[in-house]
Amino acid sequence: MAAPSRSARFCLNFKLDSVLWNKVCKTKKFSTSPVSHVKEHSKMFPAQMGKMLPDGTFDGKIAFITGGGTGLGKGMATMLSRLGAQVVISSRKMDVLEKAASEITSETGNKVQILFDTK
Repeated sequence: MAAPSRSARFCLNFKLDSVLWNKVCKTKKFSTSPVSHVKEHSKMFPAQMGKMLPDGTFDGKIAFITGGGTGLGKGMATMLSRLGAQVVISSRKMDVLEKAASEITSETGNKVQILFDTK
């Protein structure tokens, strides 16, 4: 007999997880909706928005961030710079890089280097 396909295994795992979730919710007197449980949990344990590592964690280290001009890349570059890393960012748009580098430098006090290649 052939092994079940990947999609069949996913469906089986999903079904088992759903059954287990409903069983847990009924025994713990939670709502059967996972979202309501998460909302209740987040009231007791609010999200930590600050940095999780001490200052100087990345002193003497170099962090190279691709896509560091916007979004998650810019956020990672900013946090690593705050933690002491020498940050190098790259992207496809020079104007975005220059703006991000100046913002991160002014916010963290560490000079951010730009690597730009037109190819």
